[in-house]
Amino acid sequence: MVNYGDFEYGILNEGAVIEKYNGQKSFVIIPEFIDGLEVVSIGAEAFRGHGEIKEVGFPKSLASVGNYAFCECRGLKAVNFGPKVNFAGDHCFYNCRAIERMELPSGLEYIGDGFVKNCEGLNDITISSDVGISSSVASFLNELSGSFSLNIKDKGIRLLFPSFGYEYIDRSYAKVFETVTHGGGLLYRKCIEKGNINYSAYDWAFKRAQMEELPETMCQIAVNRLMNDIKLESGYKEIYRDYISANIESAVRAAVFMEMLEAFDKMEDYGVFTADNISKAIETASELKRPDFTAALIDIRQRNFGARRKTFDL
Repeated sequence: MVNYGDFEYGILNEGAVIEKYNGQKSFVIIPEFIDGLEVVSIGAEAFRGHGEIKEVGFPKSLASVGNYAFCECRGLKAVNFGPKVNFAGDHCFYNCRAIERMELPSGLEYIGDGFVKNCEGLNDITISSDVGISSSVASFLNELSGSFSLNIKDKGIRLLFPSFGYEYIDRSYAKVFETVTHGGGLLYRKCIEKGNINYSAYDWAFKRAQMEELPETMCQIAVNRLMNDIKLESGYKEIYRDYISANIESAVRAAVFMEMLEAFDKMEDYGVFTADNISKAIETASELKRPDFTAALIDIRQRNFGARRKTFDL
């Protein structure tokens, strides 16, 4: 191996392989070239145990990341793979418990076992496109049991996926274990297919998931979907509109939680607000101590239902 700054590297097929990192920086930039060689790979365990690392800048030339490459990097918060990465080895980010965000090319060909095992904080994932999704990427996303947002980079949209969990019930009288699923997330995972995102399957899951999820969760999904309405069929638009209108207080909380002030304009366009629910919406925003959201709702009331008349008891 050859030393280059904080790195030790080897040579493979006329490309450089990062074999070991010896630095102590919180933000690490892996160069695209080392001694004139293009950096194409990160070797097994190259960064293992560097808890001080918070973010890594990956070169666009990178094609593979070895087994346990970033294992136990417990301070690492974000991972942004370049477009050429097609191999991510076993337990790449095992026990990287601080990871929150990750970006992957949709066509990444191989993702190893335990890729993000024990990364419970991972909740924001970006893929390059909603087409050309590899079976590995589809499986990786389907196996994530926690709630997460999925950003589709080339479309500029976001979809929300609720969590799910398994419970194993011992049916000793029958000498079998029964598996019971909790949460609506498993229904939503079915829309992530090899090849593409099935938007119809995503919207189909909405009515079924209502039996498993709280109104606040469903309103987050519904409001977000109206804001990201690519391939949203008219029948599902009405389902989302009617649900939000009937659960307007939860919808306002969802908009505030997601910091989506602009969602009110979209909700207005879809006819969510009525003379019966607009006052509840205003009261909810006021209770949340968000004058910006409250003012926006008051404007909507004035535009659509006229100024509220004062009444006096005689």
